[in-house]
Amino acid sequence: MDTRAAAHETRSARLFDHCRQAVQLAAVDAEYRDVVLERLRHDGGPSAEDLWSAIPWVWRLVLAPRSPVTGALHRQVEAAACVLREGLSMDTSPAMLDARWNTATQGTLALGSTLRSHPFADLRSWSIRKQFRG
Repeated sequence: MDTRAAAHETRSARLFDHCRQAVQLAAVDAEYRDVVLERLRHDGGPSAEDLWSAIPWVWRLVLAPRSPVTGALHRQVEAAACVLREGLSMDTSPAMLDARWNTATQGTLALGSTLRSHPFADLRSWSIRKQFRG
């Protein structure tokens, strides 16, 4: 593997781990989940009509599964969110998540773009902030 491919793989692994940690934190810290959901409230519009509006909806459903989603891509968004929520909540490998994602979305949504467009702030700053506020 050449240097560029190795660097890309390292960045992808860090991104995957960051999203996994953030989803797991959101599952146990309601305040953090609410902050992230508030950030998402302004993204994507009222429905999942295209790829760019679908990504925020995927993250909304990962964090708040009962959020009602409408639009042309609502079935793909619901399937993607389910796969992503389960994959990031458990010890699923990135390759396994990618395979499940592609099957669930039938290629209409890209896992890489969704992960890169995550709504999560730096988790270290969140934990430090909580220590000083708490």
